[in-house]
Amino acid sequence: MKQILQNFQTGELQVAELPAPLVRPGMVLVRNRFSLISAGTERATVEVAQSSLLGKAQKRPDLVRQALDNVRREGMLATYAKVKSRLRTLKTLGYSSA
Repeated sequence: MKQILQNFQTGELQVAELPAPLVRPGMVLVRNRFSLISAGTERATVEVAQSSLLGKAQKRPDLVRQALDNVRREGMLATYAKVKSRLRTLKTLGYSSA
């Protein structure tokens, strides 16, 4: 199964080959023939990811507030580590399929 992934720190996109999801009792696995990416939603996500850290902060002030709240609760080093970890995580793109 192919999946589009984006490194949120660098903005780099890649297509990865992933194993098919596990089918558990009571579930079905649907074979997709086509998959689409929503131009508006995904473009906004890609643009934010390709921004500098300052650009990301300007585009997502809600996350800046969360980070500041986290600094008050957990301290600067813990918050910095959490932010860096979240930025290093690969994000999946695309959600419309047939």
